[in-house]
Amino acid sequence: MKETSAKKILRESWIGQSEKYDIAERASAKFAAELVLGPRAVDAKLREKISQVHEAERLIGVQREKLSKLNRGLEKDVKAWEATSSNALSKLRETGDLQNWAEIIDGELRVIEETVRIRDSRRGR
Repeated sequence: MKETSAKKILRESWIGQSEKYDIAERASAKFAAELVLGPRAVDAKLREKISQVHEAERLIGVQREKLSKLNRGLEKDVKAWEATSSNALSKLRETGDLQNWAEIIDGELRVIEETVRIRDSRRGR
């Protein structure tokens, strides 16, 4: 009888071991499948981020071109304004020179008038 009991115990333990092996094998297969899916999920997210970075780079390039074009336009405007202000300053200097000349002439005419007045007063006129 002991043999029968031992056989029974061995058989039952083997059945239990077999189920444990099956459970472990299924768990291992599931884990392996998840390991395969994990990098794919990360890879998909990385690819999405990389495409967003490339799109942002393209948009920055477009903006850079627009800014360069606007900057060139501003440089032309600055040159035009510099020419206008230089011309206005030149005209202003001419006006100042003319005013100085007029003041000098006016002063000299007053000296001549005073000289003539003094001469006439000595002659008795």
